[in-house]
Amino acid sequence: MKYKSEKPIYNYKNKISLAVLLIVIIWFVYTGAKKTKTNNDLYKNGEIAKAVVIDKRKVGGKGIERITYSFSFNGQRYEGWVDDDFYEVGDTIQILFLKENPSINGDKKFLDRINE
Repeated sequence: MKYKSEKPIYNYKNKISLAVLLIVIIWFVYTGAKKTKTNNDLYKNGEIAKAVVIDKRKVGGKGIERITYSFSFNGQRYEGWVDDDFYEVGDTIQILFLKENPSINGDKKFLDRINE
């Protein structure tokens, strides 16, 4: 009497699903680590500057308010954003930026809060 062989536990679809899941997990870990490194660099090596809030709008479905700010360095204008409902358009805020790359910048209050 012949017995049918059992199918392997991981068929082709399962292998592809597992690979996609693994890629998504690696992507989240990588982007999280990169953002943490950037925030640490800003906090430790950033230059303080004043920026002006130029826009405020609700983003997402939970009513989060994102403000966009603008600042100048060496005659060049740069922008950044932070999710904070405390600021209003026209407010002056303190930011930190990297001299080597001023497009990497962040709200000083936020960076102080996450590095306490």
